[in-house]
Amino acid sequence: MNVDYSLFPILAHSQQPLAPHDLWSAWQIVYPLTIVLLLSAWVYHRGALLVWRRAGRGHGIQSRQYLAFMSGLFAVAVALLTPLDALSDVLFSAHMVQHILLILVAAPLLAFGNAPYALMWALPRRAAQQISQWLLKSSIVKSNLQFLAHPTTAWTIFVIPFWLWHLPTFYQAALQNDFIHDLEHACFLLTAYFFWWVVLQHHSRMQFGINTVLLFMTMMQGAALGMLLVFSSRPWYGFYSDVSDRWGLAPLHDQQLAGLVMWLTGGIFYTLMSAIYIWKWLKTMDRAYSA
Repeated sequence: MNVDYSLFPILAHSQQPLAPHDLWSAWQIVYPLTIVLLLSAWVYHRGALLVWRRAGRGHGIQSRQYLAFMSGLFAVAVALLTPLDALSDVLFSAHMVQHILLILVAAPLLAFGNAPYALMWALPRRAAQQISQWLLKSSIVKSNLQFLAHPTTAWTIFVIPFWLWHLPTFYQAALQNDFIHDLEHACFLLTAYFFWWVVLQHHSRMQFGINTVLLFMTMMQGAALGMLLVFSSRPWYGFYSDVSDRWGLAPLHDQQLAGLVMWLTGGIFYTLMSAIYIWKWLKTMDRAYSA
């Protein structure tokens, strides 16, 4: 059966490359994604309100966590629903900005919001109790969750897809097939969310040190890929060869700009986060020694 993907905007982009004069008309309402974002905001808001009615505003879910989660949803919308999404089809550097928004902006904000806690409160009481009992009683579930939540596992789950999706074979497939493209974005967001959830949800002295190491390792692997893109003597992805010129960028220069975006933004962000955890680590050690 043939499917007309034009009926489903999330699966289809315009067949014509975006021209500069069409940029600001390239807004789109991707109905499945828009519904998911609005539903996520409503469920989280409902859960937060129920928590605050029971414990008081700012308790259980902090006001800054609420703001972070809603900001994370907004960042996803900016990355995938604005003209940036159309621009990413013709410029590698724009595509990289899109990935940075998902990985370094949306994912940590969503993870900091502690959505699972809000979701449990938003569910009907009986359903929430049944899920909680199932999680507590199932040794297989608990062991698998403990394995997945291990820092090394979370880092590996994040880094391996990150590199695989930037291999020419997979990256070109995502550019040429809209379903694979959407799968790529979902993979980046979900694996980054899981990584940041593991990093942000633990506050022990030992975890501060582990987080510092994780962030440093993540910075180094991102910098390595960025440098490979910057110093490469030829474009990696032939898809952009026929479309980037009309935007005033040679394919190689577009790739170098994309590499700089990855290298510099990732380096600055991970360095700042590492500095925060080093400060927290030293602070907890000082308290332990002075006690």
